[in-house]
Amino acid sequence: MQEDKIALASRNIEEVVTRQEFGNLITTGTGIGYYGTTPTGPFHIGYLVPLGKIKDLVNAGVKMKFLLADIHAYMDDRKSDWDMLKPRTEYYYQCVHFLLDKVNIEYRIGSEFQFKKEYFEKLYRISALVTISRAERAASMVTRMKEPKVSELVYPIMQAIDCDALRVNLALGGIDQRHIYMLAREYFPPLGIKPVTCVFTPLIPSLKGPEVKMSASIPESNIQVHETEQSILKKISRAYCPMKEISGTGPGINYTNPIVAIASLELIPLLGSLKVERDPSRGGDIVYNTSSVMEKDYAEGRLHPLDLKNAVGKALIDLLRPVRKYFENKHDLISTAYPEELKKGLISLP
Repeated sequence: MQEDKIALASRNIEEVVTRQEFGNLITTGTGIGYYGTTPTGPFHIGYLVPLGKIKDLVNAGVKMKFLLADIHAYMDDRKSDWDMLKPRTEYYYQCVHFLLDKVNIEYRIGSEFQFKKEYFEKLYRISALVTISRAERAASMVTRMKEPKVSELVYPIMQAIDCDALRVNLALGGIDQRHIYMLAREYFPPLGIKPVTCVFTPLIPSLKGPEVKMSASIPESNIQVHETEQSILKKISRAYCPMKEISGTGPGINYTNPIVAIASLELIPLLGSLKVERDPSRGGDIVYNTSSVMEKDYAEGRLHPLDLKNAVGKALIDLLRPVRKYFENKHDLISTAYPEELKKGLISLP
């Protein structure tokens, strides 16, 4: 049923530009999309949101490509030094590969096509049209921008050109990517390039709550995908999870409760359901197949924070087991990609 495909493709989405274009790609089965990420810091559960959406889109008939944007990792104020790009790209690939091993996607690496003549031609042509202020706005939510480098202004222009280089008609990204993809929609027509349809997912808040950024430099704010079972359970048990609270005020989904966000945006899409085991006095065991029902129960107090935390902890352990088992025998890949982070205790070994 086409309605079922559209519902699946549309769930857990913050915004689509435009809904009509998106619906047409799904109903006609002509969608070719991509999601890109830069191999910078250790791979953590924040990345599971787009992975869940990739699975939804593939199941809805979209052909998806996963871009490991290695050059972008350097362009963003050298978040990855040049000599770290190769090991970190391999590290990211293995993380995604084991988490999406049954999902049919095509993997691409940015440096494979970003040095080609035709790529630079479009880079020059669009750069002559984009003002500095427009490039700053596009980069503001994504790159570091502490003391803006020229590379950070080129970054969003390259990301726009990636859509054309990858021959896609749909771009998937977090809502923080919006300014970049709006730049692509604005400047593609003057070059005779058809704009891509844009799909934006919500962002999950830090485990410490919405006031603290999820960051590799704050280990308690996130869970790396190869952490031990004990570490996962410990961090989930200490996570911010107020009774009945799901989101704050404002536009979009705007999650403030990280445990609810993990369940809704990651576990249910990637695992298909979430089983909550609980005492008969609190209603007994229940299986949630949709995020909306789970969120309604939580908001109305029928689902206790402790029960949800226990369920999320167990489900994360199950979901992350393949990548954790792989890295149990691949400590050398982690140590090669993140030697300084290991010294500082910012990366966890399984």
